[in-house]
Amino acid sequence: MFSTLAVCYLFLGGVGGGAAVVIGACGLATPREALALVPRTASPFARAGDRNAPAFSLRDMEAYRRLLAPLSFAALALLFVGMVCLLADLGSPDRAMLLFTSPHASFIAVGAWVLACTAAALVVQCALWGGWLRLPVAAARAIQLACVVLGVATALYTGLMLSDLQAVPLWATPLLPALFVLSSLSCGLALAIISAHLSGAARSFPSLLRTFERFDAAAIAIEGAVLAAFVVRATSPAGQTATDQVRETAGNLLVSGPDAWAFWALFVGAGLVVPFVFDLACSFGSRRPRAASPFLAFFAMACVLVGGFVMRYCIVGAGMQPYAALAGTF
Repeated sequence: MFSTLAVCYLFLGGVGGGAAVVIGACGLATPREALALVPRTASPFARAGDRNAPAFSLRDMEAYRRLLAPLSFAALALLFVGMVCLLADLGSPDRAMLLFTSPHASFIAVGAWVLACTAAALVVQCALWGGWLRLPVAAARAIQLACVVLGVATALYTGLMLSDLQAVPLWATPLLPALFVLSSLSCGLALAIISAHLSGAARSFPSLLRTFERFDAAAIAIEGAVLAAFVVRATSPAGQTATDQVRETAGNLLVSGPDAWAFWALFVGAGLVVPFVFDLACSFGSRRPRAASPFLAFFAMACVLVGGFVMRYCIVGAGMQPYAALAGTF
């Protein structure tokens, strides 16, 4: 049985992976001069405006650091908490060590190494944008690229781990990893938008915020299409085999069972529709309500994060519930 800790791990790992993709992509788009002149002493959370600061650091470098340093710390913290949830769910340190020392390649063992490498890349990002590490431009670019690749791998792994469990027919489809990746990317963009508003970087990068919102709208639109295909497959009439019947039972539980209200209201309604409307209004609208936009952004992006967790909770619960019912636990 997948516990609530496992669901938290799937969610936090996905958000951390999606945020790593955003951090790496922003780092790759950062001007060469910014990467070459990362200051060592200025605080990434300090207000830009120190008259004694160099001109480039004042106008440009500090803005990049205010954008990427808090986001790097937030992504690392979420990924770390997700790893703690995984270790707690395993139940003992010996089982955790087996993930890294097992000679047999499995999704969970490979995923443990992917998580560790992603966390290491985020540590370097924190040190770089925090002003404690200075790297050659080529090395900094390599770290940004590695962060993108590892972030995608982390987000993909959380879905592949479930879809590889053929004994749970609801999960045994390539649509599930695609759904998890799209949700992770949307959650990573939501975390980036929240972080930019909290740190004040949104004022320095208004066009980048619009780009975030447009990518988020695209990710949500594709996620909605994948979700529709997933629901149609899950609820289509069962065939002759017991596997088909279990899959249909789980699908019906997902869309009309005890937790269906959370699936439709918190995931589809709040997690997809609300942020999609916000993204379209802010990124393509002719006028943006500046005074209200931070509050609206916090609300819409919080909906994305809540929806991401609820989606994983509902899909995991619906997939396992037929077996739990057979075992007499329901």
